[in-house]
Amino acid sequence: MVSLDIVGLKEIAERLGVKQQTAAAWRYRGLLPPEEGTVSGSPAWTWATIEAWATATGRLGGMAEFIVDKTTGIRVPDGAVVEITAGVVVRQVSPPFPHQLPNGRVEQRVRFLAAVDGQWYELPHQTYLRATGAAADDRFTKALIAAGAVAGAIILVGEASKGRLPG
Repeated sequence: MVSLDIVGLKEIAERLGVKQQTAAAWRYRGLLPPEEGTVSGSPAWTWATIEAWATATGRLGGMAEFIVDKTTGIRVPDGAVVEITAGVVVRQVSPPFPHQLPNGRVEQRVRFLAAVDGQWYELPHQTYLRATGAAADDRFTKALIAAGAVAGAIILVGEASKGRLPG
């Protein structure tokens, strides 16, 4: 008997130490390898495929978050303003800390270690949250919630037409 280690988005997220939303975003943006099959209608892969992909892209052994939008940040060692491109893998992130702006305002910032070059970068905390898909206003999350609401409404209408409503 052959034992296959089959994983879906939930297992990928658990094993790589990220939110399930992040794994779903990887698939949605075409970053995951092509699915190798389905289980109960959901995409599935062998763990060996995902592990090889995660190792090759720097997502294994790190936080595995990535910058989904191009943004501007500061490279910490030299203070240079740089463009942070999509696909950057974050190995480590600092807790938010206060930073005083020239106008006297204080904003929360974070620093993160990029896997590709081993450099630390600094961004406003809200920019980091949006760039990694962790912000509450993430469009992908809203789309998933809306799709779930529509599916639920369709099921209720179908059940009502059959005279079977829950409750």
